[in-house]
Amino acid sequence: MEVRIVSSKFVKPSSPTPQHLKKKKLSFVDQAAPPAYVPLIFYYSSHNTYDNYKSMLHRLETSLSQTLTKFYPLAGRLDVDHLSINCTDEGVEFLEAEVNFPLSQILHGQIDYTKLSQFVPWPTPGSSTAPLLVIQINKFSCGGVGVGMNMTHEVADGFSATTFIKAWASSCQAGTNYIIPAPTFELGNLFPAITDHVRIPKYPFAFKNKLDLVTRRFVFEGTAISKLKAQVVSGDGGLKGQASRVKVVSALIWKALMGVSRAKHGYLRPSLLVHSMNLRDKVVNPTVSPTSFGNMYKLAYARFKPDDDQNRTPELHNLVSLQRDALSSAKSIPGEELFSAITSPVEEIIEEKALQEIDAYRITSLCGFPQYGIDFGWGKPVWVGGTQISVELLVVLMNNASGDGVEVEVSLDEEDMLHFQKDPDIIAFTNSSPILY
Repeated sequence: MEVRIVSSKFVKPSSPTPQHLKKKKLSFVDQAAPPAYVPLIFYYSSHNTYDNYKSMLHRLETSLSQTLTKFYPLAGRLDVDHLSINCTDEGVEFLEAEVNFPLSQILHGQIDYTKLSQFVPWPTPGSSTAPLLVIQINKFSCGGVGVGMNMTHEVADGFSATTFIKAWASSCQAGTNYIIPAPTFELGNLFPAITDHVRIPKYPFAFKNKLDLVTRRFVFEGTAISKLKAQVVSGDGGLKGQASRVKVVSALIWKALMGVSRAKHGYLRPSLLVHSMNLRDKVVNPTVSPTSFGNMYKLAYARFKPDDDQNRTPELHNLVSLQRDALSSAKSIPGEELFSAITSPVEEIIEEKALQEIDAYRITSLCGFPQYGIDFGWGKPVWVGGTQISVELLVVLMNNASGDGVEVEVSLDEEDMLHFQKDPDIIAFTNSSPILY
């Protein structure tokens, strides 16, 4: 396999950023985000892409330039103090690559995530000279295309990244007359970054060398999720009310990870399942615009504590209930309490890990985002996915192409992954290598 970079340039906003917008303040929520780039790759089959590839590239580049005029901070660079973005219009790095094998070679069978990391560039996180967003257009030998995007989490969460790529795709599809909806950039003014960086707790999950971890994909089809939902509400001890597909899938993954831990340690340990919560509709006084760009989320965790019989695995409905309680705790947050709401869960996770033998699993869901609606003008993607993950015990949930299922990317060390794949529920409810197109 060879991925050859054909060209590289910086795409700047089509109109210069006005002088009064040259400095965008970061928020303390941005400061609490992990210093990492978050990749996402959209794959399009050769049946849908343009006949004229050069024309397609030109249209992608032109619409990107137009979109950056509304999302101008992404064309800037982090200030050295990490309190703001210098909106200098230096641009987004834009690469063209040729791949010497067909798209089907990736999408049929078990996906090798180590190969996918070649489809996006990897700048140095936290650098004041690194672009905040990098894009790579990958042309496969069959004519298929992979649009790879890598945006730093230090300036945007999943909601903001999705807002950007939706706007770019819509602009590319509609052409120059399309009016790009502008996000708002008020978060740094409402909740400004603090100069005392010590008060911002470090991200509580360890980054590791990608070569030390294995990332695998497990697909829950819609029929499997229906069975899981029925299972968690049945019986006298079942869950009251309906359970979302994210919660039931998360519960099964959590239970399987507990089994991996028990195989390693010889007994069932306490554990935390840590979710992200979008806070745009939860902050009051001041309220936050639903189109605000940046980071506006908090961590919320569910805690499982074994009973006296430390080898009895919890029921799925118990794990769904624990998540429901944890995620319902933040109904509204006054602005003056937001700093504590952001930092306290992180401090508590760090303290829990320091004081006792406990496992903490990080789960992030993109199921609320329309990845399969991203159409640049040649149809919807046949698959959307990430790359090899560098955070141990991280689980990423995304929609499947049909919209009724969930695809799960799990990152573990090799021995733990072998145990995880053999879990009876993982075998019963997932498909690790579905045909994608």
